[in-house]
Amino acid sequence: MAFLVPKYLVDANPDIKVHHIDDNIFQAYGRVHKFFKVEKYLDYLEKEIQVTEELFYGADYLGTTFNLPELTPIIDYIYGGLPDVQVGICHGKSKKLNALEYHKGTETIITATEMIILLGLIDDIDWTTGTYDTSKVQAFYVPKGSIYELSARCLHYAPIHIHEDQGFKLVVLLPKGTNNALVSFPTQEGEGVLLLAQNKWLLAHPEDKSFADSGAHIGLVGSNIEIKTEKQ
Repeated sequence: MAFLVPKYLVDANPDIKVHHIDDNIFQAYGRVHKFFKVEKYLDYLEKEIQVTEELFYGADYLGTTFNLPELTPIIDYIYGGLPDVQVGICHGKSKKLNALEYHKGTETIITATEMIILLGLIDDIDWTTGTYDTSKVQAFYVPKGSIYELSARCLHYAPIHIHEDQGFKLVVLLPKGTNNALVSFPTQEGEGVLLLAQNKWLLAHPEDKSFADSGAHIGLVGSNIEIKTEKQ
């Protein structure tokens, strides 16, 4: 069965293959979950979260500071009842790849807007140089109201927004403590070079200057992929 990507995205990006998240190729990166109704989460994010001009072409990750509707059924199903799952909200705007990160544990997303995600695999990191070639990145169209889970092998970062007035909005489920500041630092060799925060290994693109003072590892080589849409 073929899942259709909006024609304006295909036409605006003739040199980039944009897959639908329901295509079989996504199974290399994660899973899509179809068992839950998400309307209450979408309504909440629509009312409570506004993408402000201060976040123009940036992203903000908020920990469990919001009174989200009950997520226990989703957490129990995906994480098998683990108690140490944190709930966050990510919102903002982006047109480009800018970075790729991964975590030791799956990340689950509930999308409150349609968007594009750019994904890779840690298997393709060249550990001799600590680099990843962005030509290996795959693009996926994600409809509003999707729930998808990214595997621990999946490289990902902030989504690409489609609607300029909405940006992107999503609920994020992660192992507890992910993205917190480091309290101890590993040896600066191998994978340790990429560690930027707790359970957050990241490779930044040299074109994105927002990482200049962060200590992030500049590890993406190749194009800083940009997705164009008719609605940006």
